[in-house]
Amino acid sequence: MGFAWSSARHRGQLSHCRNNLQWLGELAKQTLTEASLNPDLTDFEELKNARGRDFWRVVWKIKLSKKPREISPFACPLVHENVALSGSEELKVDQIDYRGPAYNPFDTTKDYVALGADRIENHGGKEMTVVFIRADAKKRRGRGDDTPYLDFTHSVETIRATDPRWQHVLDKTKD
Repeated sequence: MGFAWSSARHRGQLSHCRNNLQWLGELAKQTLTEASLNPDLTDFEELKNARGRDFWRVVWKIKLSKKPREISPFACPLVHENVALSGSEELKVDQIDYRGPAYNPFDTTKDYVALGADRIENHGGKEMTVVFIRADAKKRRGRGDDTPYLDFTHSVETIRATDPRWQHVLDKTKD
């Protein structure tokens, strides 16, 4: 009975981790698209230059810093359980369990590129959940201008160390 409970708990934690990265991918997509539409935002340069886990800190600062959360989506449940963030507390890089981009995300192409992933030690080095992102160049319509912007989309997948994309993820993301 203990093994079955432990196995079910582990699967639940993996599912929670995947949900965290799905949510972070959605936040990144919204933040990057909004910044592309409004490059005059005060945090645009910081977002453009943030690498690794610092990217997620900047996304948090832009989108979530004023919203207290019971459980942090930045913490992998296999590493930390029930990490809460208050609205007044600043998210620190060492509280983030996910790798971020090793490149400027505004340079993303139409091909899906790894934007974020589990840190290798999160799942014992055998698998990782990955946020892939891509950008389509579009133009604003209906506002009296046709200013170009990037419309980001994302997908989330769990890959094993034997997957050929594993090295791509390690090359495109960093701690």
